[in-house]
Amino acid sequence: MFLQILLSICTFVIGLHLYFRYKYSGRLINKIKGPKQTFLFGNLLDIFISPEILFHKQIEWRQKYGPTWKLTAFNYRSVYIYKPEDIEVVLSSTRYIGKNLPYNFLVPWLQEGLLTSQGEKWHHRRKMLTPAFHFQILKKFFPTFCEHSKELVNNLEKELYKEKTDLFPIISKATLGLICETSMGATTGEDIEFLKNKYFKPLHTVAWTMMYRITRIWLFTDTLFKLTNVAKIQNAALKTLNKFTTQIIQDRRKYRKHNNITGYYIHTEDDDDKNYGKKGKLAMLDLLLDEEAKGRIDEAGITEEVDTFMFEGHDTTATVLCFMIMRLANEPEIQDSVAEELKSIFGDSQRPPTLEDLSQMKYLDCCIKESLRLYPSVHFMSRCFTEDVKLGDVTVPYDTMCHFNVFDIHRNPDIFPDPEKFIPERFLPENCVSRHPYAYIPFSAGPRNCIGQKFAQIELKVIMSSILRRYILEPVTRTEDLVFTIDIILRTNHPIYVRFRERERRDPDSSKLAAWSLKHIQGHNIHSILLQQLTVSHVLIADKMVLYLIWVIGLILVAIPLYLRWCRAGRLMAKIPGPPELPVIGNLLTLYRTKEDLFTDTRLFNKMYGPLWKLQAFNLRGVAISDPKDIEMILSSTTYNEKNLPYNFLYTWLREGLLVSKGEKWHQRRKLLTPAFHFKILNEHFHSFRQQTQDLLRAIANEHNEAQVDLQLLFTKATLLVMCETSLGTKVEDTPVFDKYLKSIHDMGECVFQRLTQPWLATDFIYSMSSNARREKSIVKVLHDFTKQIVEKRRENRMLNSKSVVEENVYEKKIKPALLDLLLDEEEQGNIDIEGVLEEVDTFLFEGHDTTASVLTFMVMRIANEPVAQDRIYEELKDIYGGSPRQLTVEDLSKMRYLECCIKESLRLYPSVPFLSRYIKHEVDIAGYTIPKKTFCNIHVFDVHRNPEVYPDPERFIPERFLPNNVATRSPYSYIPFSAGPRNCIGQKFAMMELKTVMSELLWKYQLEPITKPGDLVFTTDLVLRTNHPIYVRFRPRVQL
Repeated sequence: MFLQILLSICTFVIGLHLYFRYKYSGRLINKIKGPKQTFLFGNLLDIFISPEILFHKQIEWRQKYGPTWKLTAFNYRSVYIYKPEDIEVVLSSTRYIGKNLPYNFLVPWLQEGLLTSQGEKWHHRRKMLTPAFHFQILKKFFPTFCEHSKELVNNLEKELYKEKTDLFPIISKATLGLICETSMGATTGEDIEFLKNKYFKPLHTVAWTMMYRITRIWLFTDTLFKLTNVAKIQNAALKTLNKFTTQIIQDRRKYRKHNNITGYYIHTEDDDDKNYGKKGKLAMLDLLLDEEAKGRIDEAGITEEVDTFMFEGHDTTATVLCFMIMRLANEPEIQDSVAEELKSIFGDSQRPPTLEDLSQMKYLDCCIKESLRLYPSVHFMSRCFTEDVKLGDVTVPYDTMCHFNVFDIHRNPDIFPDPEKFIPERFLPENCVSRHPYAYIPFSAGPRNCIGQKFAQIELKVIMSSILRRYILEPVTRTEDLVFTIDIILRTNHPIYVRFRERERRDPDSSKLAAWSLKHIQGHNIHSILLQQLTVSHVLIADKMVLYLIWVIGLILVAIPLYLRWCRAGRLMAKIPGPPELPVIGNLLTLYRTKEDLFTDTRLFNKMYGPLWKLQAFNLRGVAISDPKDIEMILSSTTYNEKNLPYNFLYTWLREGLLVSKGEKWHQRRKLLTPAFHFKILNEHFHSFRQQTQDLLRAIANEHNEAQVDLQLLFTKATLLVMCETSLGTKVEDTPVFDKYLKSIHDMGECVFQRLTQPWLATDFIYSMSSNARREKSIVKVLHDFTKQIVEKRRENRMLNSKSVVEENVYEKKIKPALLDLLLDEEEQGNIDIEGVLEEVDTFLFEGHDTTASVLTFMVMRIANEPVAQDRIYEELKDIYGGSPRQLTVEDLSKMRYLECCIKESLRLYPSVPFLSRYIKHEVDIAGYTIPKKTFCNIHVFDVHRNPEVYPDPERFIPERFLPNNVATRSPYSYIPFSAGPRNCIGQKFAMMELKTVMSELLWKYQLEPITKPGDLVFTTDLVLRTNHPIYVRFRPRVQL
């Protein structure tokens, strides 16, 4: 019976998928580019990520798939458009004014207000409300704008002695008060003031519930949503918002009745002002109440329009003001130019502005427009197609949502060169003439454009001019600190701070100097890497068939999430911060990403969730730590030196070599191999280091002189040859077999990544049935065959020489010893078998060459981009050689102190092993949380090394960080390129000697010139730190004097 039910479900699901994909609309949408889709779910798995990553992901997909791209899920489709020509087709037409998702989720709050209404109702309401925003009406509210701006400026006096001020609470309260008194005619009674203070929190709660629903398709249906705790939270918030609206309407009704105010008309300058005292100005709410008296709108209609305008009229303006104040604080020269313009208008007068003054604020107007370009308060818009629409070469099927990512559209470099830079001159009339009108849409465009944009522009000018006349804005939050998040309005996941100072207290000369310095320090305003945070479409519609399917599957699996959540481990993990999770599969969708995305996402999580955060999938649990104190607790103890995932995935290749072995076997092998890395033995390898480096220099001279060189390929071959000749005592040739081995190592990394991001493949039994396992088997054969050839060749050489490298005292020099000789001697003594020999050779062959090649690649690239550091290394080498053409010696290496600092700084920025992992077998307390047993503890070395509290300006290359006096006070666990504790890298002295030898010889013979820049690097998740593209430099031979 169970099998019949299961077969029926499978048949239904497959049929559903085929129907969605191959019906008419499915065939059309499949022709549009977009992210890879999964079976049935489409791109649903792509959008279930944090709001911060979601924001950035949308931009990344547009860059990857072009100006028109798609997302689908089940039977629901959405397209994103970017070209102004396509935007004009949609926004300028009355055929495409319908809205659907995500506006539907605002209906419980705004009902059918102007933002969410459709069709005839929208036309009727728009026509009714337009007179409320006539210029003559706005003129009558101008004194109110000035009064509220003055009140805001006076309130900011309290902030003068603070080091930073959180902008949003202060600004939003001011804009809410202004919209209440102008458009709503609200009094300043105690009830209104009390409710104002309680308005903001429920507003943000409702916005949060909207975003919560948009990434969870099963909550699209109101029936299901109403059963959730989130719906209860929303209802409580709506109760407060509705109470506020009701109070405003009741207050205005009483006032009109008391003052006998009736009739609404556009007041011209010829009219007398008897009805326009502070309490008597006719507001938008008066218009609605008059229309109610005429039977053209009911009380519910008044409420929904008041809700709509209260929200749109204050929150959007507050957002614009916050971002503009922050940006001007970061642009001191521009701020000074605005101040000069205001001084030319007002002189030393403290009088309030007039409408005529506003028309003279040309440069401030440009600054406002540029701020709206960079930070549009409504950062996305949406329309619903009710018919097939032709957009360029693409036909978008009916019943598809069409989205406009305004944030991204305004950063089109073809239209706005240097799009991240704040350049107000873009909006001078002569620069706007040739620009497409739909390339700049902060107030939307076409029939459904913002009805209150003139209101907003007056408000922005009055408030900004008032603030800048009185105060100097100093930066606290920098533009690169901004981490945007998905919301109804453009927001960040953190407060935005500035510092206010009295303008009169600023010395003009120092002001200009500071402005000049800041401009040149900031240079190119690089967008934050955490903006390397990435949004998706939130627009998919619920369907009954899908709902039934989800219910059936949910009932079958209901016991699993309950167990995973409420068992002891689940309860402990629930207390730890981390990305949002789905039932059962946890963060599976977070892991199921490209290699580049996964690397970027883990960095973002570290910034978002702090020094301890978690990821879970099914019953697999992982935590990530980055605080040096916590790292020391784990790495310094033998209690936590066991490894599990992802090292288990290397077992078929490295078996139980030193990297992956555990317990007693690891202790025995570590003790056995340690003598092979004694400094006296390493000195014996120096000749091989130097000889292979000379071969490397000849290869550069013969083949790459003055051309761009792929560093990874160059150094990988060189370090593998060194490893074979030194530790393995076997000279190998650069042959096709050699190249095949190198390629197989990279392929093995791909196999490990597949298992890492697909937790269902973590089980060996399931994995063994996959195509990836069959591919891995052939890869491992290549790797093992190469190793066996080396071992056999060394055996033959030993038999010919009839002597062993490791005598009774390994430290007494007999012949140049090799790690492989030690292993073969131990085999003869019965301390290790042939399998053990092979697994250690596999381990050291991989770890001994690939990590060193990675360090050399990144260091050569970075030194090429740091000419000052490069020249200083060369000067140090000149001091050591003294102009002599002699060969490098071991003693010379100890004198290369600045080069050593550069190597260490490069290892800080580009650790060859970007993450470490340990297996927590017993519960342990870390950073105030209890980590349950059987949890993987990951250390993201890449981010540990970029902690700004330990390394100020962490992205800069500053070798002096590693001078002895600078290292003394630093935790040893804040710098772990070779790991630390009992399982630290056994070959780190070997690696440092090799790095010094290669880099000193290379920089003595060649000058490095940059091709790949540090900003070009796109890192990927792999066994060793890698990028998704080659890294190039140019070698120029030095002229030795």
